[in-house]
Amino acid sequence: MASKRKKTCGEYGIIAFAVRENPSDDFKNPYIAVVAIDFGTSYTGFAFSFNKGNEQDAIFMNRDWTNEQGGRTSKTPTCLLLNPDLSFNSFGYDAMENYAQLKNEHEEQKYFFFQHFKMALHNDEKLNKDTSIKAANGKEVKAQTVFALSIEFLKDEAIKILALDTGDDQFKADDIQWVLTVPAIWTPAAKQFMREAANQAGVGKQTNPGQLIIALEPETAAIFCMERKNIERECNRDFKDEELSKPKTRYMVVDIGGGTLDVAIHEVIEKGSIKEIDKITGGPYGGIRVNQEFERLLGDLFGEARLNAYKEKFPSDWLALMNDFEGKKQGFRMLEGKMTRIRFPASFASVVEQNTVKERYDENDVKLRKNEYLCISPKIMEVKLFTPVLSDIRDHLKRLQERTKALNVTTMILVGGFADSPILQNEIKNEFSKDFRVVVPRNAAIAVVQGAVLFGKNPAKITERVMSTTYGADCSRDFDKFVHPSAKFFFSRWSPEVQRLI
Repeated sequence: MASKRKKTCGEYGIIAFAVRENPSDDFKNPYIAVVAIDFGTSYTGFAFSFNKGNEQDAIFMNRDWTNEQGGRTSKTPTCLLLNPDLSFNSFGYDAMENYAQLKNEHEEQKYFFFQHFKMALHNDEKLNKDTSIKAANGKEVKAQTVFALSIEFLKDEAIKILALDTGDDQFKADDIQWVLTVPAIWTPAAKQFMREAANQAGVGKQTNPGQLIIALEPETAAIFCMERKNIERECNRDFKDEELSKPKTRYMVVDIGGGTLDVAIHEVIEKGSIKEIDKITGGPYGGIRVNQEFERLLGDLFGEARLNAYKEKFPSDWLALMNDFEGKKQGFRMLEGKMTRIRFPASFASVVEQNTVKERYDENDVKLRKNEYLCISPKIMEVKLFTPVLSDIRDHLKRLQERTKALNVTTMILVGGFADSPILQNEIKNEFSKDFRVVVPRNAAIAVVQGAVLFGKNPAKITERVMSTTYGADCSRDFDKFVHPSAKFFFSRWSPEVQRLI
């Protein structure tokens, strides 16, 4: 395969990050390149690195996604649009734009639009190949189809970028070590589901399972923070980059993305490897909870029934409204003490009633401007929208404090898409800076995917994990009143034959 570069990465919307070389690593990856896909609840992106040549110590973050303002971003919304025959139409920003441009309500009902569908794997306790996901038009499609088509698109995009970058149009999926990140708190069934969906998409094969690594998000984020040279210190300015790499260093990774919170506790051992010293915990405490609270606020203002009817009648307009909120929920205006303005689509006038807003909220807290903008005060943003999820995150971390003290953990690394929110950062620092050095990497939202590339280059970085569950067998004998205490007697719902079979 040709290795001569035809153009610079910047020409394809790619940015490179230098990483610290670790000469003690003996692992040699047999593939030409490593591609890591961070398939998030809200946003998705991929990064890659070559295993040979002058650039094998650099990570390239794809920035070829173009948002509606024409700017390039490192991630694209996790949205999928399928044609009426369930064939692939588009993904990410393109899916949102194509869906918004459908001619009318009748057209919208024909197409299948999916958003935030990753949480279906976390929420479904009976996850299997027949599990389905509901599209915006109310119809259901098999979850494996939705995930496989999404991953296939990302695979094709990555191969296209690699082919352009190397000048080799014969670049194919078999040349790549693939890494797919998942929340650490997911069940084994959910992780296996992602592997099978990826295999269906042409990412890895059942006959070669090692070509696809299912990586845990907090682990890859930790690897990245250990390896990169310029980590930003949000607290404790005397914090040294090298401290995370020293043997016997212990730290907590708090990974808060769009859908979930994952908390992992690690110890650095010899040669820069990592072992897990406590079981991973977490919950559904991600950034989309703020979106859900915003929906509740709208329901409170205009009525749940009217709002649900609007969603069904104008799904693409509803999407535009929520996207406007998504871009403003980081809370920068709130921190400045200013009102946050959310633009309403013209069709929303059928739902809006000025009187209901005035009846429920003071004009200084929530007000409508010409039925075009909803203006929300910093107080309502904080109390109504952010406090519920921030409280869950804070309470979860508080419950872990006794364990972290016993384990002598004094450093907290905050990563994930939601970790870029200054409101979340302030909450964590205010609550925990007395007990932890709170470290937030620059671009915390892409620490997971960049670390996943490093993990793909050397999977031996993670040496030990703590089992989240244990398994055992419970045995019993037939009761003998002359031998056994009567307190031990119980009735079994199984017959002796079945018990013996088990």
